[in-house]
Amino acid sequence: MAWVADSTPYGKRQAGLAKLIAFVMLGTIFGPLSSGFISELFGWRAVFLMYFVLFLLTSSMLFLITFRAKKTIYDRVQSKVWEFKSQLQLLKDPWVRVVLITVFIEGALFHGCHAFAGTYLQERFGLTVATTGCLLAAFGVGAILYTLFVEKLVKILGQHGLVLSGGGLMFFCFIAMPLMPGWQYCGVIVFLSGFGFFMFHNTLQTCSSEMAPSKRGIALCLHGFSMLMGTSLGVVFSAFLIQFSGFLSAYTFSAVGLIILGIFFKNSLTKRNDKFEDSLDF
Repeated sequence: MAWVADSTPYGKRQAGLAKLIAFVMLGTIFGPLSSGFISELFGWRAVFLMYFVLFLLTSSMLFLITFRAKKTIYDRVQSKVWEFKSQLQLLKDPWVRVVLITVFIEGALFHGCHAFAGTYLQERFGLTVATTGCLLAAFGVGAILYTLFVEKLVKILGQHGLVLSGGGLMFFCFIAMPLMPGWQYCGVIVFLSGFGFFMFHNTLQTCSSEMAPSKRGIALCLHGFSMLMGTSLGVVFSAFLIQFSGFLSAYTFSAVGLIILGIFFKNSLTKRNDKFEDSLDF
């Protein structure tokens, strides 16, 4: 992500990062689809074996790449002084704090509840694991569709419009999900949630790539850290909410939180872009 940001002007960066997302989403589609069918055919333990093999293959490839580039990487790292304390100084910037807090809350509200979508579909409609996997894969399809239209959407809506529209679409999806009369409609909702989520999240990625241009790598690491910490805590909170109040309460809570978050960040982003529009090269 940092390399894409370094290589792309800010005005075209959102589309550049979206292309990266498209390939990530191919993995997101493959995951639930393959897991569902393999679990049906060979049992749930076979799914873990499949991912063991895939991770082993990936780690082996990364080992070979880094081994070949070892000297170049070593020289590059040796020429720079790295101190963890200096990286935390990024948090002194109010805009950095706004972006990272937004990313954290987005991860908690969206992924915290979405993590139980498969459980919800199986409990309410009695679906098989394979059918559930197909429905959840629609999230990745929605995300890929977004990447195909991102350039036009940025021109028509602007970043602030994408944030507000994404928050609004996620609000609709989370309110509608527990109210759907049939599982077929839930597939459409999951598809739309993938589109809406990346309208919001892709904008946050783009903002994170520019919040500290001189330390872009560590800034995007903080972005990922905030997202995953929010996701982890969100899953725990959603689990308790579902256990004591049911799926409707969890989806409603996340829906309201996401639209409020969208409005908040839209206003913050509008002020920020108005202030730095010339330097951002739109």
